Amino acid sequence: MAVTLNQGLRNYQESISHEIGGISAQVNLCPSASNILLIIPLFKTIGVGVMTPSLIYNYQIRNSGGLFSGAHFTYFPTLYKNGSNIYINNPDGTVDYYNGYNNVNPETESYVYYSYAGRDLYILKDKYENKIEYLEHNYSLPYRILYKNGMTINVQSSSNIPMKIDNVCGDEIYFSYNGSYITNLIYYKNNVIKYKTYLSYTNNKLSGVETKVVDNNIETTIEYYTITESTNSLVVKDEIMNYSYTYTLNNDNQVISFYDSYYPTNITSISYSDTTTTVTDIFGKTSKYYFCNGLPNFYLDSLGYINEKSYDYITKRIKEENRYPLLNPKPNLLPVNISGFSHSTGLSVTSYSETDTNYDFITDKYKIVGTDDTASYLIHESGAYLDTIQFIFYVKVLVEGENDSKLNVSFSIGPKSVYRAIDLNYKEGYQFVSLELTASYNYTYISMNFEAKGVQAVVGGLSVIRNTGLKSYTYNDTNLTSFNSKYNKKDLEYDKNLVSSSVGTNLPATNYKYDNRNNITKEEKPYLLDVN
Repeated sequence: MAVTLNQGLRNYQESISHEIGGISAQVNLCPSASNILLIIPLFKTIGVGVMTPSLIYNYQIRNSGGLFSGAHFTYFPTLYKNGSNIYINNPDGTVDYYNGYNNVNPETESYVYYSYAGRDLYILKDKYENKIEYLEHNYSLPYRILYKNGMTINVQSSSNIPMKIDNVCGDEIYFSYNGSYITNLIYYKNNVIKYKTYLSYTNNKLSGVETKVVDNNIETTIEYYTITESTNSLVVKDEIMNYSYTYTLNNDNQVISFYDSYYPTNITSISYSDTTTTVTDIFGKTSKYYFCNGLPNFYLDSLGYINEKSYDYITKRIKEENRYPLLNPKPNLLPVNISGFSHSTGLSVTSYSETDTNYDFITDKYKIVGTDDTASYLIHESGAYLDTIQFIFYVKVLVEGENDSKLNVSFSIGPKSVYRAIDLNYKEGYQFVSLELTASYNYTYISMNFEAKGVQAVVGGLSVIRNTGLKSYTYNDTNLTSFNSKYNKKDLEYDKNLVSSSVGTNLPATNYKYDNRNNITKEEKPYLLDVN
């Protein structure tokens, strides 16, 4: 299996994280994006306007060369333009695409525009009005980074080789380049050397990062990390603490096991299939992760619970989370599978089998082919006000038709209903779908309805249970406006992408004021009275 997708450090990536001294290590678990990334700290500047430069080592692109030969500097995302298409190459290895000027990338919530203010500038701007300016567009380094809070980082370079970065607080970081890669960085505070970082390379790849504090021209090592690569193996070590992690990889550069130097027999192992990843921890407990189009859709933990995560396919923002007992499920109120639903000739339902044993836990799989029809079922079930009922099933899209294709699901408790449009972009593996309602009145029936047009899909594992645990997230444009679970609810309002007010369960309404640099200046709450 060829691994082609690299998702870097995206917050939707399912991963295993741990620390090696000051290094943050992340093992990405998605089979098509499996990777190991290291965030290697260099030093922290002194005083206000703190800069925290670090290197990001990305195993999948460690042979890509560059200024740090296998790693990338956190302040140096590069810009590349091809016709009207614009690409930002991030230090973690991800690439963000912008379709021309002034068009927002829905995932990053940023856009690129062009300005001429005495010179040509290509400007990347996020929703908080932080900016990165570029003078050129051929994988160029930034010219300047401007934060909304007033901090500015200037980048001086020659022929796209960095010479210095500085700010207005007396911080200067100089780079030394030997014609192939950066060999050291020197940090000055008000013209006095404070830190030096030395970089070493083996076979043209980063292999050592050593930072020294400088006092009266005496250098003392305070951090020293090494990266040792051999065939199907990677060792990352904190030399000062004599502590390391050893990673074993397969021929697809996927991590298949790792352990630390203190407990070398306590091995975590990882195995992959096309859409699933299985992790066995040091106690022998197994968790299995299921992915759909590169996003973590659900996972089965060692306690026998299915944990759902539902994402928006375009923005990659999470929409819902849920937890459902698979090994000891609650009583199923639904007496039939989808073959028992009422439908007419516009929808065919046939039994479905597959060879992928990873999905054997999904029972009663049926293939539905819908030209334009619905399948529905009514349960005569009585219940009371505030009952929480959940409709759960698994779906895998096989064939999508034309642009008006759809697979919609609705779920009702008496007169109250909830609706979900199944995202037809997901065509790898199964989606775990849960719809939950809390009854507003006493009720006498529960109903479910599938609406299919121009689509072929597999549906299985249908169940209706009395349950709680669903967490839902609601967005308006790019901001989270509501979080809702059984016992907690929080609503947020925004002004210029900043929270202007919030109110939640057992929490008073709170208003926020900001200055023109997005710094919070005032928090207003109503008086709370204790009534005895």
